[in-house]
Amino acid sequence: MSRKEDLERHIRESYSLICKYEEIQRLSDDPKEQSRSQRNIGEQWELVRSYLAEYISLCGRLNRAVPGHC
Repeated sequence: MSRKEDLERHIRESYSLICKYEEIQRLSDDPKEQSRSQRNIGEQWELVRSYLAEYISLCGRLNRAVPGHC
């Protein structure tokens, strides 16, 4: 698997986890669980930003366009 494919997979996984933690926040009445979920969401967004920065740079070096989103 190429680094580009790895980064794409990591980005998808992080978005999936963000959705999961947002669902926990929405359904939970426990403030500690909501706080933990919010922390995890923040950590995943940091990872997404890092992965995207590397991905955009890699696409530039490979002379490939960065795919758009749907």
